Amino acid sequence: MSQAFARPTSHGLVSAGSLLRQTFITDRLRAFACGPFTAISGAPALVVAVQHFHASVTLKMLIATAGGLGVLVSPLAAMASHTTGVAASRLQAVLLLVAAGALMLVACVPGPEVFAGGMAVALVTTGACSSLVSAYWSQNLPPARRGVWFGHATRAEVIGCFITVLLLALWLGPDAGGYQGFFMAIAACLGLAAWSSYRIPSQVVVQERWNPLGCLPLLRHDPQFGRMNLAYTLTGIGSLMAGPMRAEYLASPTVGLGYRADMCQLLLMVIPTIVRMVTLPWWGRIQDRQAVERSRSMINACWALALVCLFTPWWPVQVLGSMALGSALAANDVMWSLWVYRYAPAGKGHDYMSVHLILSGLRMVLGPILGYALAAWMLPQHVAWVCIIIIVASSMIVTGSPRNLPKSST
Repeated sequence: MSQAFARPTSHGLVSAGSLLRQTFITDRLRAFACGPFTAISGAPALVVAVQHFHASVTLKMLIATAGGLGVLVSPLAAMASHTTGVAASRLQAVLLLVAAGALMLVACVPGPEVFAGGMAVALVTTGACSSLVSAYWSQNLPPARRGVWFGHATRAEVIGCFITVLLLALWLGPDAGGYQGFFMAIAACLGLAAWSSYRIPSQVVVQERWNPLGCLPLLRHDPQFGRMNLAYTLTGIGSLMAGPMRAEYLASPTVGLGYRADMCQLLLMVIPTIVRMVTLPWWGRIQDRQAVERSRSMINACWALALVCLFTPWWPVQVLGSMALGSALAANDVMWSLWVYRYAPAGKGHDYMSVHLILSGLRMVLGPILGYALAAWMLPQHVAWVCIIIIVASSMIVTGSPRNLPKSST
């Protein structure tokens, strides 16, 4: 193999074509093995907390915000790769092993506090992988086809998620009491994901700044990037405020409809996952071909439609809302990790990504907290209308912004 066309990675010198193939194959296996955890990390975990443990608001809030805390600290994972010299994919393998151990604890030791604490640790460590996934995809794939290839790999995660949610709907039982054996199997899947991640070729993440917060002035120096982050933040807060409220509205007999756990799974996971799996390739093409502003407007429309429909008492309309939710999640799967590179000049991708991750983590933490705070004095469906107004405001910001042209070769 000619070294002129090779790149040093954690697996030695690898040619460009081989690098693409190895990244795609091994990361697709990693994503597929992470799919089961994705399936339980949102609504199902909250349904177990609400219906089986009758958990306090504090414990439910801990579960709802832990993933956001992981994303918030994910720039530190990139910094750890830089300072220790450990390649991005291998550091991700360590984090996935920690998540597997925490989930095994949840499965073996019943109790609301252990459940919430173990889920929080698993969500934080998997969320912290965000910057590492973005790093090795930006290292190994050309930007012109990154969205399509990343969409195919993400589709593997959605397939794993889909299989899990189908089984979960049958396994949990009417009061979500059958979670333990299922969570033990998912911990084993995270162990497989860690092994797969270790095999992904990657390099050490190059960090120009030791303080991730030092990148925040980019919001002022690049007004278009700052405007898009404002739009993303508003949409994120609106959708994340509504996330726990969806579970409360459908599952709670006191403030909602009191659906059985399997019906909640159908509306919150099964139908959205099917639509998510089907629409992923389409959103990958949108990512590669459309301006970021236009795709952001399309995603906002999906989120708003999902909220309008899900927070109604009529199940046929709720099914339509579940389908819109699945499409919005598919768009988020593809674009969340890649849109930043459409704005970042060559060599500045990690700085721009640090800004995006910090703001994403903040809104993922603040969104559920604000949602529960509003739910203390209004019904979940009223909280949903506040969220819809916030998402519409985000769309107005996007509509008034100049069109983005791809400028990164990162």
